[in-house]
Amino acid sequence: MEKELQKMREKLVELAVEIGKDFDYKLDYSVESIKHVDEILSLVHDDFMQTGNNEGLNGIALEMAMYISRVIEKKGFFIDMSRDHQEFGKDTFPVTLTNGKTIFPYVWCQKHIENGSQDSVWSKFNTLVYGK
Repeated sequence: MEKELQKMREKLVELAVEIGKDFDYKLDYSVESIKHVDEILSLVHDDFMQTGNNEGLNGIALEMAMYISRVIEKKGFFIDMSRDHQEFGKDTFPVTLTNGKTIFPYVWCQKHIENGSQDSVWSKFNTLVYGK
């Protein structure tokens, strides 16, 4: 991972942890904490549906995606992350896993905010990272 992206990720992960505190969730880098990310994104989705205000939502999605990538890294499933993907485009932040798969936590988080819990990041994480 390029140095600039690494620095950005660390800052965004810290912000994700702070957002977790704002919602009374402890994001402790455990696999189980991805369920908290899901719950936070559901609350953000609900607010978006009520207000129609989408300001800052991509930022929240990116912060949570960077947190997810950090959990994956701490659990030993992470190989690399880049900013862009050749097929899926610019600013998609693909993560390459040790099992050879490429996943897109940022897109997962955006979809959850947009569509609600039917687009659960926990389900995708469990299926694509753990194969469950």
